[in-house]
Amino acid sequence: MERKTAITTSPGLSVTRLVLIRVRILAEWLVKRTLDFGHRRKALKSTRLLKNSQADNSCIVIANGPSSEKLDWKEVGRRQQLGLQVCAINYFPLAPHFKTLVPNYLVLSDPIMKPGSSKDSRNGPLWNAIQEASEMKLVFPISWYQLIESDSSLLSRSYFFDDSGLEGWTRNISPLRARGYLALTAYKALAFAVHLGFIEIDIIGIDNTMYQTMEVNFNNEIVQAPNHFFTGGGITVGLSPMYPNGVADYFQDVSLCFYSLKSCFSNRNIYNLDRTSLVDCFVKRDVSPLLIENMDLGRQ
Repeated sequence: MERKTAITTSPGLSVTRLVLIRVRILAEWLVKRTLDFGHRRKALKSTRLLKNSQADNSCIVIANGPSSEKLDWKEVGRRQQLGLQVCAINYFPLAPHFKTLVPNYLVLSDPIMKPGSSKDSRNGPLWNAIQEASEMKLVFPISWYQLIESDSSLLSRSYFFDDSGLEGWTRNISPLRARGYLALTAYKALAFAVHLGFIEIDIIGIDNTMYQTMEVNFNNEIVQAPNHFFTGGGITVGLSPMYPNGVADYFQDVSLCFYSLKSCFSNRNIYNLDRTSLVDCFVKRDVSPLLIENMDLGRQ
């Protein structure tokens, strides 16, 4: 029943199953809201003060999809020195580009990335890199607040967001309230950037092309290989336990990824740097000096 009522499980033509999914979303929101009650206001205070604080600057949100390979990293770094704000996600500190480009903001939300977690061998190197990049601001779910609170040096550069979900009940993207979009870290980073009020927000690496490395083996098990712009961005995993209806559920999940962007983030000052992207709800840049293919044009 747990998987049958998950948001990524296709309800098919069953109204009953759709209702159960909606009820479960509401119930999980109530549980999370209760668990965060004691520290919610304190955790969100600094984020609330950030609203529209970057109205004079532009931003690029760099996700980990393969299209991020198209970036001219030196040019991004040069423009960062001139005021461009850079927001990255997840294991970006393990990418080779992190040696020359430290983001202004790093957004984490996957539970396996919590400080001290031993569920992924990449977690130790990730947090070592985070500790060394002391100028980088950090963005976490409010459920992590009590873990971060005891480390004053970490807390002083950390911001928190409401990571509860009310998908289907709201289209909210404010990090101060329950989100109406699917729980992808890249989307949370995009929502945080919108909250800061940038003049323009460029995106790259939000590809939603994970299906390109999905396979179904001889035993009809779904296996997902990494599909990132750098080695170490992901690991090969078996996904069948997540999708009781198999491939139908898998593509239900993919469909919701696109739907979340269109229903919650469209009609904003967000521009897609990937001209061949499948994401169709943002204006695509004809040219950009931030891309390798246009770098000469941008330096004239």
